[in-house]
Amino acid sequence: MEPAVRRRGGGAWEGMYRLVMRRTPVYVTFVLVGAFVGERAVDRGIHALWEHINVGKRYEDISVLVNSSHRLTTLALGFCSVIRGTN
Repeated sequence: MEPAVRRRGGGAWEGMYRLVMRRTPVYVTFVLVGAFVGERAVDRGIHALWEHINVGKRYEDISVLVNSSHRLTTLALGFCSVIRGTN
């Protein structure tokens, strides 16, 4: 017995199959691009969450350390130029 009304289209999964999964090269490209985009999204999300949780505890947030590091870098560069005789 045939159903009286036959559906056309088949829904989202049928459309996804027709668009992406019917041909192997298209499917492989879809998986690789999806993995790359998904990895980037997770990486950015986790990094933003970590930054939010650790505000005030990071090296960049401690002004004494950042300023002393800048002074040490300047001192080291000056020392190197004195050794080379360019100063």
